[in-house]
Amino acid sequence: MLGEAIRNQWPAHAIEAAARQYKGRGDLKYRLAIQDASKRRYYSPEERAADYAALHERQAELEARSAMKATKATRPSVPPEFKAARAACRSVLDCDRLKAALEAGWLPEQLNYVARQLSKKASRVAFRETPAAYRHAFEFINGADPAHFTFLPLSLQSAAHEPHANA
Repeated sequence: MLGEAIRNQWPAHAIEAAARQYKGRGDLKYRLAIQDASKRRYYSPEERAADYAALHERQAELEARSAMKATKATRPSVPPEFKAARAACRSVLDCDRLKAALEAGWLPEQLNYVARQLSKKASRVAFRETPAAYRHAFEFINGADPAHFTFLPLSLQSAAHEPHANA
């Protein structure tokens, strides 16, 4: 196991630091630390700092986009079936999320279904397609392919794979 921990780039001082977190006597702590280290890759402080910096940069970018109000010029042009979802866009971030959903191949029926499912959480009104529910749906979908969502009814799952009627 020690060899596996070394192949996972664990230095000795990191294994010793991990061993201090375990309770036990003598070499039991070190055996547990080595066993744990052999199962996962070493995450160095430099990597952690770089990841946190990238995370904070991304969060600042998202906050800036959510602070910008959506105008007629910034809202995406969508087919007529998506007009209700387009009207729910308050910020540029909402518009970006709607564009990502459209690019992922979401149909209006699927988007309406997800908005209805999230409406109780968004606006305390059950099963209504409110603007707040659409915004929650945009955030929930986050540009993912509709095939990844198994909670969609079968009629809506199969509709995603058929060619669109207006296309």
